[in-house]
Amino acid sequence: MPQIRAQGKTITAIRAQGKTITRVRFGGRDVWTAAQLTDLFDRDDGPIGPDWVLESKSGNYELAISAGGVRYGIPDGLVGLTTKDATMRFVKAKSTSADGYLEVQISHKGSYDHSTRVWRRYADSGGASGVGFDFRDSRAYITKRVSSANTLVLDLGAFVVGDIFRMRQVGNLHSAWRNGEFVGEATIADAPSGSTNRSLGLRMEGSKDFLGP
Repeated sequence: MPQIRAQGKTITAIRAQGKTITRVRFGGRDVWTAAQLTDLFDRDDGPIGPDWVLESKSGNYELAISAGGVRYGIPDGLVGLTTKDATMRFVKAKSTSADGYLEVQISHKGSYDHSTRVWRRYADSGGASGVGFDFRDSRAYITKRVSSANTLVLDLGAFVVGDIFRMRQVGNLHSAWRNGEFVGEATIADAPSGSTNRSLGLRMEGSKDFLGP
């Protein structure tokens, strides 16, 4: 996302009538955000880009930009593929604190029995831990990853394309909203929060039926 600068300095905060402005939108898209870690995926279809590095993959493919979102990058014309996955870590920036928020907008519904996980407080290396969202079978969950094991913590209900999910993390309390409506919260005693968990992680699965979509 382009930076907004004034007199040679990058603007990091905007306030109006005593309230902090967290984003500026134009033409239906964010043009500025106060978030420390941000990727809108609003670029040409193709590789996800240099701001992300591969943590692991079970097949030949990684994550890729598709129609203004991100998907598991199965190429067009491929004849059949069993379920594979790829996990990538955002490296352009890190959070400065364990407390903060994670926001995700649904751009693709996804296929049955395939999951997408987005973690904040993700391990800065190795990918063994994080807390965030899990989207699968048209339902959203709070999920935790501890010692490389993933656990669904709380069912947040159904989602559709366009929904925006936001999680606020304060200590061990993780509270979630869908389109501004509170949908649940969970206290996770073993939630990662140390100084080596300041990254953003993203894992997606994909497959292709024989000669199918």
